[in-house]
Amino acid sequence: MYVMHPMEIYRIDTEVAIIIEKAEDFGKGIADAFVRLAEKLENKGEPRDCYGLVIKLESGMTYYAGFTELYEGEAREKELPSKVIESGHYLSLLVDDWNQNILHIGPTFDRLLQSGRVDISSPCIEFYRTEKELVCMVKSLSYQL
Repeated sequence: MYVMHPMEIYRIDTEVAIIIEKAEDFGKGIADAFVRLAEKLENKGEPRDCYGLVIKLESGMTYYAGFTELYEGEAREKELPSKVIESGHYLSLLVDDWNQNILHIGPTFDRLLQSGRVDISSPCIEFYRTEKELVCMVKSLSYQL
């Protein structure tokens, strides 16, 4: 049985610049977007944080796979698209063993969005903190739980 963690405030102290790759299909194309992006970056073992962004558009939901820049301006230099994750406070929920609990990610974001405590116009952010821990977060309307 899957046990959901309590909501917490997650603080991002400085903007996070990420290089992105758009998923061709919101549901099924996410893993492929990460693979395409990794191939474009030709990473040689340098550590990068891994993110996913879900942005709501009039045409529907769009998913972007993302890796942090190794240095400021890397995306521009490599002529790759990028986005910035704003600094600030985010309401978050942790998903343990995310790779075994992929079907719980959507409901986790639903719980955050339905809390009434987040900016529903801001992106839903996945931060793959470790190979097992996924932090799901949405920009908070306040700094307190």
